[in-house]
Amino acid sequence: MKDLKKEIVKMIISRCNLVDVSPDFDDYDAPIFVNEDDMEESGFELDSVDALELVAGVKEKFGVTVEAGNMDVFRSVNTLAAYLEEKMASV
Repeated sequence: MKDLKKEIVKMIISRCNLVDVSPDFDDYDAPIFVNEDDMEESGFELDSVDALELVAGVKEKFGVTVEAGNMDVFRSVNTLAAYLEEKMASV
């Protein structure tokens, strides 16, 4: 699963053109999107525009479709990895 998480991080960096996040980023519980209630900087700090890139990236890289009402899978790299493992195992 660690390899999957690294691939997710690389996909996020690539799809969202992040220059200030290292491919070695390993805080897999960090939030992927900015939390309006907690303005402390952490994680990837992506916004809603980036969400579209992530949905497309997940489909392209992993062959998994994320339905519009299921955006909770993007809370963190860990939640996305668990979702992908579940979906890829059921194929």
